[in-house]
Amino acid sequence: YSGSGDDVELPGFLDGPVVRRFQDGRWQALWFCEREVFERKGEGDLLDVSCAGKAVHFPLSQPRVPAPVAAMPTKLAVLSDIEGNAVFLDGALRALAIVDGNGAWTYGSGHLVVLGDSVDRGRDVFPVLWTLYRLSLQAEAAGGAVHVVLGNHEQYLLHSNISRANPEHLYTLGRLGGPEAAFATDTLIGGWLRRMPVALRLGRVLFVHGGVSTATVDAGMSVESLNTAI
Repeated sequence: YSGSGDDVELPGFLDGPVVRRFQDGRWQALWFCEREVFERKGEGDLLDVSCAGKAVHFPLSQPRVPAPVAAMPTKLAVLSDIEGNAVFLDGALRALAIVDGNGAWTYGSGHLVVLGDSVDRGRDVFPVLWTLYRLSLQAEAAGGAVHVVLGNHEQYLLHSNISRANPEHLYTLGRLGGPEAAFATDTLIGGWLRRMPVALRLGRVLFVHGGVSTATVDAGMSVESLNTAI
């Protein structure tokens, strides 16, 4: 951007929302739409946002984090390295019949594993994370599960290392209070990410992002203790 002082406009771009919930059930939400930041306060488990002529619904209930050690499900799909690419994620989920044409969970008791690096590079970091958050709730209600495994880029993000962030997303993060505030522990998405594992075992299969070092194996840590340490 030129630095001329002119307003920046990103046609059709919705980033966020950054949502904080309070103990009395109220919430506060901030989001960026095209060129402006909007704020809303409310109660309940749903936030409706209108941006660029489209309505987007964000569930604010807290999804349960699936156990990091469990039996192998009958149906399993694995994706990885989405890197802020919401168009790819939506297309892949539909092609695999995990969601229907409206983006709603149709995988029943099946499990979806997202194997790290869902963030950075692409500008749609929040749309990707909110999609996985929403599907976690829908899968749980249907007897299935969404496992979001942390990769190195999630760990960069949670340490406010934004060197790999998309420039447009980086601009909107600045408008939303900065990356540290946008993904803070007290936000719905930031707190949810911090509860995710780095290692998942289903049956005899271990799922991690990028492999396991010899030093980690030699340490003899269980999956649970490794996740707790990270």
